[in-house]
Amino acid sequence: VMQQIGKGAPELIIGRAQTMADVGMFSRANGLVEMFHRLVMRPVLQVCMPYFAKSDREQGALVAAYLRSLSLLTAVGWPFLAFLSVAAYSAVRIIYGTQWMAAVPVAQVLCVVGAVQLLFLLAREALLACGAARRANHLQMGLLTLLLLGLCLVVPFGLMGAAVGLLAAALCSVFLTQWHLSRGIGLKAWDVAKHCGPSLLLTLVAVGPVAVWSLVQPVGENNYGRFGILGGASTAFLWLVGLRLLKHALWDELAHVASRGAQSIRARWRPAA
Repeated sequence: VMQQIGKGAPELIIGRAQTMADVGMFSRANGLVEMFHRLVMRPVLQVCMPYFAKSDREQGALVAAYLRSLSLLTAVGWPFLAFLSVAAYSAVRIIYGTQWMAAVPVAQVLCVVGAVQLLFLLAREALLACGAARRANHLQMGLLTLLLLGLCLVVPFGLMGAAVGLLAAALCSVFLTQWHLSRGIGLKAWDVAKHCGPSLLLTLVAVGPVAVWSLVQPVGENNYGRFGILGGASTAFLWLVGLRLLKHALWDELAHVASRGAQSIRARWRPAA
């Protein structure tokens, strides 16, 4: 219930303090971040708690499983959201059309909010996996309180105020989540930083050139399509190169999946003896 209240609170509060047009703009801006949640987070959340529980039950390695999951998740999420932030003009223009271009600056801030939230999106599942349901509920209530405070304090300043309020709430939520995880499963902040560091470097490698391009040649009506297509392709290529050069843990996972897929294809097409 608290999780659903948190999802609906921004639009509810914005609609009360501003206008329905502002709600529509916020919804379109938030839709870019929701793409990542629909494509990645929903499948991940379905399997992460059983994975955490199995790691805790069979190996007593819940912290190691949490850190590995966080490393893999940020390796996908941070480059994706960073690119969406840089290419927000192209994304909004291509997906929604010219009538929603006022949502571009809000979308850029919300992408940063989504990147920060990745640091604690798996915390509830980790606490539930080790049986700390009461602490998980306390964490959820704390996160909801921070979100409501962040919105109510700055939403009178318009959509950008609401976006900045969500960013401030997300930053405070990182510290609150770390406090609960350190006491619930023994997670250390330094270990989180150490496992997320490669993902940060990967993001710089993958999105840095596109960000420089946007500064040298600002995105507008004359180049939004070219920037979106070429920028997306180059970011995806540099992301794979970065995974390999940095020897990121996700590269091993992708190589394993590719190997299994190749073996399956060869077995299917192998002529019968």
